[in-house]
Amino acid sequence: LTRLVPDETRAGQGFNLQPNGLSALAIYAENHTPNTVVVFGTTALPATYGSSDWLTVVIPSRLYAHAGRYPVYLRDGSNTSNRLHFVVHP
Repeated sequence: LTRLVPDETRAGQGFNLQPNGLSALAIYAENHTPNTVVVFGTTALPATYGSSDWLTVVIPSRLYAHAGRYPVYLRDGSNTSNRLHFVVHP
């Protein structure tokens, strides 16, 4: 992982709002595949493959409802990436 966009929000405040009202996180990374999943905190989420250097994931509102610092990383089979943190401010 090289960057999360955005990398922070306020508790309960949506971000990168999609037409359906859901929040999306853009993730810049290397060596991911179409089978890569994103782990946000402890929740694995299906990713949408964008290109060889980025992917996106929809983040359910329950995952950013409370203030905290949540690790984000990629998992592909038994392989995992480094971790970056998504910060949820009060």
